[in-house]
Amino acid sequence: MCEKRNIKIIIAYDGAAYNGWQRLGNNDTKRTVQGTIELALKQCLNEKVDLVASGRTDAGVHALGQVANFYMTNSMLLPEIKCKLNEILPADIRILTISEVPLKFHSRYDAVSKEYEYHIDLRSKPDVFTRAYFLSFTEKLNIKSMKEAASYMLGKHDFAGFSSKMRDDRSTVRTIESITITQEEDKLFIRVKGDGFLYNMVRIIVGTLLEAGTGVRTPESVLEILRTKDRQLAGYTVNSHGLMLRHVWYPLDVLADKGSNC
Repeated sequence: MCEKRNIKIIIAYDGAAYNGWQRLGNNDTKRTVQGTIELALKQCLNEKVDLVASGRTDAGVHALGQVANFYMTNSMLLPEIKCKLNEILPADIRILTISEVPLKFHSRYDAVSKEYEYHIDLRSKPDVFTRAYFLSFTEKLNIKSMKEAASYMLGKHDFAGFSSKMRDDRSTVRTIESITITQEEDKLFIRVKGDGFLYNMVRIIVGTLLEAGTGVRTPESVLEILRTKDRQLAGYTVNSHGLMLRHVWYPLDVLADKGSNC
């Protein structure tokens, strides 16, 4: 046994079979990503750990680059931990990287930016093999109008109108750094990067952009949503299965790899 160590992992997971990231109560039998990984860690390390993620993805949401950290006192080498975890974990969760970081590092509070990507299948009949990861959308879209609507969301704004859950003690001001809309043949990809996101914010942004693309709303209507902070004026909340957390950014100074204390 050695001193306490802070371990950072980057995780990819298919969220289809999980009730979101967050571990639920002890008496709740629903599968969660956090709960599944914590059980694997306990089996691997022979000690109970609490896993903290950069953010809590909802039921059905996937991740290509979720970041989490946990403390342990085990002296096991990191490559061995990674290998054992991936042997224990189900095939829809994979540990991509593992590293030791300073004790003060916190995967949620130290994150400075996150990027989500939403996948849309534009074909009249959805692909049998990708339908679990793409929203099927058959209406004709004006991509130019979607990009114009997206341009009004860039920068620092109060995004209360783009959230489906409000808390009085939490600021709803966020900064959107970029929104890219890319069409590749019959697939559409919408990437949203920002310093943080409210509950369902990305899914409501995508729904609003789709309405701008079909002509249900004008691109300029985004300005009214931001001004009034009225959720009823924004677009619908698209399904969760098309959403993926792609990447999380941290300041370099908090991520410096730390040698083992053992």
